[in-house]
Amino acid sequence: MKRVFLAISFKKSDFISQYIKDIKSKLAAENIKWVEDDYIHLTLKYFGPTDDLGLKRIKNSLERVLKEQHLFELSFNRLGVFGSKYQPRVLWMGLKQADELSILAERLKLALKEIGIYPDRQNFVPHITIGRIKHLDSKKYFQSVVNQYKDFDSGIIPIKRVYLYQSILHKDGPEYRVLQEYSLKSLNKT
Repeated sequence: MKRVFLAISFKKSDFISQYIKDIKSKLAAENIKWVEDDYIHLTLKYFGPTDDLGLKRIKNSLERVLKEQHLFELSFNRLGVFGSKYQPRVLWMGLKQADELSILAERLKLALKEIGIYPDRQNFVPHITIGRIKHLDSKKYFQSVVNQYKDFDSGIIPIKRVYLYQSILHKDGPEYRVLQEYSLKSLNKT
């Protein structure tokens, strides 16, 4: 069984890397488990533990949907937390309106439903997790940093590929291995 998920990688995004570096430096005294730069991603679908037959069916389904998917663009514009203001658990970056991503997520949901993989109970909330909060010495200071970065503009980030990953858990954190790379279609007819 392999723990599997579908995602867009942002490991080569200079803006996002710099942005996260700035936030890390301001929150260096807090007990936050930061996501490594190479593992920064936006999860489209988490499949969980999957056997070889299930993986083959997932790959075939994803191939059918993603071979028709055109390149698109995303832009990030806010920093937020999951959990309450008093007990924040996850620090994340959110998107400006992402219609094309929502359409892709819906197409994936329908295709996966055909092979018996049903949507999560929660709505799709596209985001990048940048850190998991273990403990905060100063919630007030933490909130002030979040407020400083509440609104920003990442500029346009072109999305050219989607990846099917295997997540392997280790004591010091997860390791992500690419199982399949899906290149999106160019809008040009050359």
